[in-house]
Amino acid sequence: AEIESQRPLEGRFDGFSLEADGLLRHRGRIYVAIDGGLRHDILTEAHRAPYSAHPG
Repeated sequence: AEIESQRPLEGRFDGFSLEADGLLRHRGRIYVAIDGGLRHDILTEAHRAPYSAHPG
């Protein structure tokens, strides 16, 4: 039996594509689910960088 998450999107979700490397993209951008720790880790790292601060 094929697992639902491994099936092609079959046009059910306009603008989404599942890449060969397993990345889910929405209109060309990588999609990261809201739940789970990955989204939090990405945002934390982005805000930790010194160039992310507003000058002045």
